[in-house]
Amino acid sequence: MRDNTAKSYVGLAMGLPGTRLVREDGFYCVVGGTGFAFGDFAAGFDLKPPFLQEVDWLARVARGQDAFWVFCSDGDRPKDMAQRLLKSGFELRQELRQLVWQGEAPGPVPKVRPAWSPERRQVLAEFATRQFFSNSSGRRRSAMALATVNSPHELYSLDENGQVEACAMVVRTPGCLGVYNLCVEESLRRRGLGKSLVTAMKGLAAEADLPLFLQCEPSLSPWYLRQGFVEHGELSALAWRGS
Repeated sequence: MRDNTAKSYVGLAMGLPGTRLVREDGFYCVVGGTGFAFGDFAAGFDLKPPFLQEVDWLARVARGQDAFWVFCSDGDRPKDMAQRLLKSGFELRQELRQLVWQGEAPGPVPKVRPAWSPERRQVLAEFATRQFFSNSSGRRRSAMALATVNSPHELYSLDENGQVEACAMVVRTPGCLGVYNLCVEESLRRRGLGKSLVTAMKGLAAEADLPLFLQCEPSLSPWYLRQGFVEHGELSALAWRGS
C-alpha cells in the first residue's frame, strides 16, 4: 500500500514538464521547481540504518527548492521517519487517514466510463481540479490537470446524459488497487453518487482480486468506514520550514 501511494505521486509528477526523478534507491525523490507538493517531494521510504545520511540529504534538497514536501506512511522504514524529519527542519502540514477494503464484488456494480483518449482525460482532469482546488490559483489548477492527463494512472467517471457527475483516479500496483481524487460535482452531492462510485471501484478491485486502498481527510474517514473500509494507517505530509 505504501508503494501504491508513492507511485501515485510519482506518476503525477512525471507528467509535469521539467520534473526529474532524482532518486529511487531507498525512496523516491522528484524535483522540478514547481512549488507544488505533487511536483517536488520524497516518498516511499525503505531505508537501512543508520538513517542520518538520508535525512540530511533531504534537508539539503529541501533548502534548494522554493517548496519541498515529504510524505511518510505507515509501512515506511524507519517507522519514525516523520519524527526524524521534524527534528531536521521540516514541519507537519497535513495528516491523512489510510483505509482499505477487500471482498467480493458488490452487486449491482454501477457502470463507470474509462477515459482512454487525451481529450477525455482532459475533461476528467479539469472536473477533478474544479472540485479539489476551486480556491487555488489558476496556475496550480492547470498544473494538476496537466499532471493528471499525462500520468499513467487510470481515470473513470459516472456520467448522466453526457455530463460528468463524479470521477476517480485509479493506480494499480502488485499489492493493491489505489483510488485517489474521488470526487462528485458539488451541486450533486448527498444524492448517493459518491457511494455509487465507491461501489464501482470495489468492483474493479474485486475483479483484479486486489484490496482497494484510499486515503482521505480525517473528517471523511467515518463515511468510508460506513462503506465497509477499515483503518489501515496514516500519511503525514511534511514541508520544509518556511516554504
